[in-house]
Amino acid sequence: MRGAAPHVGVLAFFAALTLAVTFPLVRHLGTHVAHFGDSPFHLAWVLAWGAHALARHPAGLFDANLAWPIERSFAFSEHLLGLQPLFAPVYAVSADATAGYNVVFLLSFTLSAFTGYLLAREWTGRPWAALAAGALFGFAPFRLGHVNHLHVLVFFWTPLALLFLERFVQRRRDRDLWAFAAAAWLQTLSSAYLGAFTAVAVGLHLALAAWRDRLLLARPTLLRLGAVAAATLLVLGPLHWPYVEVRRTWGMPWTLRSFAGADLRDFLVAPEINPVYVTLSRLIVPAPADDRMLFPGLVLPALALVGAFAPIASLPPERVRRLRRLFGVMALVALVLALGPYLTVWGARTRVPLPYLALASAVPGFGAIRIPSRFVMLALLAAAPLAALGAVRLGELAARWSAAPGWRAAAPAATALAVIAVALVELGPRPLTLAESPTARPPEAYRWLARHRPGPVVELPVGDATDLRHLYLSTLHWLPVVTPRGSFAPPSHDALRAALAEAPAPRALEYAAALGVGAIVVDTATSPADALARWRAREHRAPAIDRLAAFPRHLVYGVAPAATTTTLRADLNAPPRVPPGVDARLGLLLSTGDGRPWVQPAPRGRWRVVVHWRGETTTARTDVQVAPPLVIGGEERAPVAVRVKTPEEPGRYAVWLQVPGLRAGTTPRAVDVVDSPMARSDRADAPLGAAYAWDGPARPEARALDWLPLRLTATNSGPAVWLARAVHNRGEVRLRWRWLRGDQPLPELDGEARLGHDVFPGQRYGFAAEARVPAEPGTYRLEVGLASVGLRSFADAGTPALMVTVDVGP
Repeated sequence: MRGAAPHVGVLAFFAALTLAVTFPLVRHLGTHVAHFGDSPFHLAWVLAWGAHALARHPAGLFDANLAWPIERSFAFSEHLLGLQPLFAPVYAVSADATAGYNVVFLLSFTLSAFTGYLLAREWTGRPWAALAAGALFGFAPFRLGHVNHLHVLVFFWTPLALLFLERFVQRRRDRDLWAFAAAAWLQTLSSAYLGAFTAVAVGLHLALAAWRDRLLLARPTLLRLGAVAAATLLVLGPLHWPYVEVRRTWGMPWTLRSFAGADLRDFLVAPEINPVYVTLSRLIVPAPADDRMLFPGLVLPALALVGAFAPIASLPPERVRRLRRLFGVMALVALVLALGPYLTVWGARTRVPLPYLALASAVPGFGAIRIPSRFVMLALLAAAPLAALGAVRLGELAARWSAAPGWRAAAPAATALAVIAVALVELGPRPLTLAESPTARPPEAYRWLARHRPGPVVELPVGDATDLRHLYLSTLHWLPVVTPRGSFAPPSHDALRAALAEAPAPRALEYAAALGVGAIVVDTATSPADALARWRAREHRAPAIDRLAAFPRHLVYGVAPAATTTTLRADLNAPPRVPPGVDARLGLLLSTGDGRPWVQPAPRGRWRVVVHWRGETTTARTDVQVAPPLVIGGEERAPVAVRVKTPEEPGRYAVWLQVPGLRAGTTPRAVDVVDSPMARSDRADAPLGAAYAWDGPARPEARALDWLPLRLTATNSGPAVWLARAVHNRGEVRLRWRWLRGDQPLPELDGEARLGHDVFPGQRYGFAAEARVPAEPGTYRLEVGLASVGLRSFADAGTPALMVTVDVGP
């Protein structure tokens, strides 16, 4: 097999396999996507925004229409720019993000198999064995368990990078070095995850090559490698610097302890392929998440083990040893890294640290790889050349089976095709699950938005799945969208999103008006009936909202812009006493003071707050970062948590805060640091107590389908600290309410409000929420009380809930 023709044939063979394995997707390229969730719609938007921005305003690439009005929101997700050469031509011709996404999705299988074949052939020189290895890598069961994650599937540049790197190690040619660099750049631009995997693979390759050949460490070679490193910074730096800025601006919302490393049992959990595998693995984990389906199949590991240990007679021994050393070590390292920062065994997270903890802590960029279990993809790539060796060995054995003329020459081909056939049987006959794209039948409301362009859009209802679909639908109009979020969203945006989700509640509409939202689109098919009734009631009540358009599935409402203020007042809700040397969240209270709402000006981000502690003998000053609200209502006192460490030395302190960005500070408050421990609300036996004071009318009146202002002051009368945030929310203290008509509860109207900061014994906290009013007029009771999430209510701990009688009129 010489020349380019065999390679074209191999590529066509893998393309045919792709269409078979992913069937029936080829019949629905413009209308459906492979579906185990809604991530494909997010990734399709990422690709579409990249093509749209690069064609129209490249300088604004990272100021996407996502999470408006926050800047650089494209950096809340991977940019996937390395895939634009595949996606952009299809998108330019079809104007259909679904078709472009599906072409890239299909090519991810074809090209991964093809480049895996090229890598295996480079190392073994055996085309048929390489064909089997490429097929096993390109169509591994693991890949079919991750059809939602295009940024994990597109692992086809790294095999080329390793191929050209090996050629450079052997021949020291500049063209090979720069071809390696180009492939590595494209892989990193295609996926940050896969770029990290590539860095590990390249580092291992160079380290083992230098250990074997010290000439790689000679000055001329190091200078050439240094030139590639410098060029890498120039190529990749500008496209990754916005991620550094976003991290600096908004911080990192996760810790290494929260990273999703692989559980040892995950390697026994099969994706939805062969029904036998699925049935057996569901006995281990009944309903696994897709990132927990790490079963690699049996064919690839078995063939790789044969290649790793069986004698190979037809290849040079030194070449076999180098292949086994490099790719054996690479596979082992990848599997260990896939276990994450701490060992997890059969569902039990241990405190045993693993190498990934050091890697993520010490090497820039690796701390953003939140799902280390995906390192399994690198292990599969490393297994491919070993599997090629295994196929060579099986071919050697098969050649001995018959002395018939021509059999010895045909044995490698027969062996490779048999291996591929067994691998396809292992995948099973199940067709790929598909989901219809939101743009397959474009909603009329989104065509209306594209024509009339009212301005920034809020879409309801809000939810992780619906938000992704709304984000994808924005490719029809490219207006700024407020509620959809990316893989990451700042806490300030999450808070805004939660507030807008309550529209048409007064506070939500005030926020929308302050932001300058041009349209609110309500999906009548997915919105609860109660929410639709409130929208229709709101059309006829002052201040009325304007219905701009109505369609079979959507209602579009306009929002009149509101005058805003540029000034804020700051106050401190300080506890009367705290224990020494503990982490605590103090309350910074922000308000406008003039009845007009406030919107955070650009550039948006965290603020620096200076915390001062002045005691009789000690003085301390600490700078902390806080995430302020994006919007504050005109009558609102918005609590912002300021995370501090209390002084180690007991005594009385004056505490105050300075907010340089606001040119404002708080009045000093006296706080006693007492040398006695305090219980916390996240303990099951925590002594919880509260005193409630209703701050509204004794017997309030409200209109049906309206909102009742809920103003209540809660004083911590117990000895335990009320936590505003806790691990997995367990033990967080929240205010909860429910409506009763007689003794009959109305659970569909239940609500809750979170604490903005920790509340210590003796400290007060003012809640300001809005409770949905029942649809029928009458006399109701509103039951309001605190609860420790996942543990117990304060009523169970001895503090009765507050009961308020409410008269509801038409």
